[in-house]
Amino acid sequence: MILQRLYRDADTIMQQTGLGTLPPSMYVPKLLRWIVELSTDPRVPVAFTPLTGDDPKKGERGLQRLLPDMKRTMGITPFLLADTPSYTLGLIFADDLKGKDEAKERARAAVKHTAFKALLAACVEKTGNADVAQIERFLESWNPESLPDSFPKDMSGAHTVTFRVDGRALAVDDTLVRRFWAARGQAEDDGTSTALKATCLLSGVYGPVEEMMPVAVKGIPGGQPTGTQLVSINFAAPESYGLVRAQNSPISRDAGERFGKALNALLASERHRVTVQNIAYVFWASAPSTPRLFAFAPPADATELRHFLSSVQRGVPWCDLPSETKFQLFGLSANVARTVVRSAFDTTIGELGQAQATWFRRLQILGSDGQPGEPLSIKKLAVSAYREFKDITPGVEDALVQAALYGAKLPDSLLTTLVQRCRLDTEHRATYPRAALLKYIITQSWPLEEADKMSEEITGTMPAAYHCGRLFAELEDIQHQALPGINATIGDKFFGSASASPASVFGILLAGAQNHLSNLRKTREGAYHGAQKRLEEILSEIGDFPTTLPLKEQALFSLGYYHHRAAKRKDIAERSAAKKLATVGEEQ
Repeated sequence: MILQRLYRDADTIMQQTGLGTLPPSMYVPKLLRWIVELSTDPRVPVAFTPLTGDDPKKGERGLQRLLPDMKRTMGITPFLLADTPSYTLGLIFADDLKGKDEAKERARAAVKHTAFKALLAACVEKTGNADVAQIERFLESWNPESLPDSFPKDMSGAHTVTFRVDGRALAVDDTLVRRFWAARGQAEDDGTSTALKATCLLSGVYGPVEEMMPVAVKGIPGGQPTGTQLVSINFAAPESYGLVRAQNSPISRDAGERFGKALNALLASERHRVTVQNIAYVFWASAPSTPRLFAFAPPADATELRHFLSSVQRGVPWCDLPSETKFQLFGLSANVARTVVRSAFDTTIGELGQAQATWFRRLQILGSDGQPGEPLSIKKLAVSAYREFKDITPGVEDALVQAALYGAKLPDSLLTTLVQRCRLDTEHRATYPRAALLKYIITQSWPLEEADKMSEEITGTMPAAYHCGRLFAELEDIQHQALPGINATIGDKFFGSASASPASVFGILLAGAQNHLSNLRKTREGAYHGAQKRLEEILSEIGDFPTTLPLKEQALFSLGYYHHRAAKRKDIAERSAAKKLATVGEEQ
């Protein structure tokens, strides 16, 4: 499905990513750093023109443009007219050696340069291009051991070098030259070809198919810099019929280039790629544009999100694309030289909008400060369950993406991690992102209307575990009011045991709370009556304390704890606002 969608929508993808049309066969975007300036006038010396781009990270490496390319293994394979200095000029530099034997590397560079010149000679014979012929003649007289005075001191072995004659257009852009290079890459049936023939899975055309995909996938976290292969096999069972590497999935060169270039365009586009931990998500719509995915980057303005949710709820378009428009998203990671597919969504714009709206509704919860909570990104939610970002278990971020965009259920293993984090993190406990994620997992099988009720504290019918969490929050607050500045609170000592075995802990905590209440009654009578009233209300909802709490009820404990604290802050903020309003009214 992935390859078929990429193959089908390749032209649309190139337009959406701003690249216009698919590059010519066997051409890909590369960074060109140097142009060797030649002249048909033998009196004009050779010159070297440096090229720099606008990208602050890659600008010094050259200017991006379309250049010949081919999958290059450990053997010697020159690229036509544009390659590294070892191929184009027979030169090596310090960055080429890296501990290697210099004499061997110089000999290898000479072989590379000879192969490069042989490729030029074949191009001249096939195309008759005068500029390529001039470049060939120049290289026949070129001596890597005697460099001209104009040779740049900052050329590197990693740079890409090409040639230009008399200031004209680059020979590498000539139509006949491009056709020659495309033909070099095709497994053409000239009577001597041994290439496997089969029906291409993507185009349906019978003909030569590739042993290795012509375009490597570049830009996936963890993949090797030269790129990874999306279609590749290297174990015995699939090769039992003599089909090696990609031949088990027969794909022609044209089809392989088409889907490979489209995928690389998505990976290079900031509007069509999002990286979460070690997974790169690429996405597009089968239309002139692609909608924004709020789950990855929620809008800073809450009004925009409310408008989105309202649009989906009312059944009106939430973006400028029809609801039946197809939408694709693929999650990709790398295993050294291979591309690993983590997710594959084939949905519509309407279904995508509905899934995201449900995601945000289920996450809605009162902020820890008592104010409406801000929309949370997938990254914030993922890291909330762990001590730090690097500790995130592989697969967690992808599970969140599938839930947000496809409506998949989150696993109970994530709930276990969240509950443990609430118990272990003595400084923060149930934070806003954790509470939102707890609420989501707890209510993900509930009707939306029931899930909406869990956005704030519930004082009515709920499991005892939830009210035990509320009670613990109230007891902690009573201690804080009675003993401000205390170093070790009941939360530091008893949160874990109270959330797992309430019956073994709350008798002790309630006894201690009576001493704190006695102090409050003497010093802050209003606070005492408020705390006493809340204790009585919560205790009436619990009845007998549970002996033990299973995982989901431990999650309810932490959610009740969070809800009660947030509700108290909301009440304080509302009373403060009302007091200010009353003061202003009296002054007027």
